[in-house]
Amino acid sequence: MQAVTIMPGQDANQVIDQHIRAGCPKSGVQTKKNKCNFAGCREKEFVPIACKLCKRQFCLKHRFETDHSCPMAAVKKAGG
Repeated sequence: MQAVTIMPGQDANQVIDQHIRAGCPKSGVQTKKNKCNFAGCREKEFVPIACKLCKRQFCLKHRFETDHSCPMAAVKKAGG
């Protein structure tokens, strides 16, 4: 089940009827599509969380360089 947005001044019955006749299409429903790039992790986030060094997407658990063994952190540490 999903919510149907009814704007001020709209007839709720008309809006619901149109929604049902259209086959109950999904509209404006935000999905989690920002997949974590850490090996074996299947988490997805609503907003992208990119590592500042390697620019890859991660979940909240793996967002820091030390949490995902960032290859760029080693380069930065070595002075590169």
